[in-house]
Amino acid sequence: MATKILVVEDDIDFLQFLQVVLEKEGFLPQLASSAQAAQRWLDEPGAEPDLILLDTRLPDGSGLDFLSNIRNKHNSNIAVLVMSAYGELEDAVLQV
Repeated sequence: MATKILVVEDDIDFLQFLQVVLEKEGFLPQLASSAQAAQRWLDEPGAEPDLILLDTRLPDGSGLDFLSNIRNKHNSNIAVLVMSAYGELEDAVLQV
């Protein structure tokens, strides 16, 4: 069974790039361009991903707030890789 990766990214070009790369490597990417879309996917039965690639800044809120929600509402053992295109230290250093 292919590894399921939920990609939460609002930059559509980068989202599609990640989809192509991940599929080429044999992963099964699920795509969401907002926290709300990602939450809807996570709420589906059996949809729990093996990994979440999560942008820190989303059009409908902070990716870090979404991460807290994931930890509280869903399996806290889901691996999450937080991504940011911003070079601010506050965005790069995270304590969860």
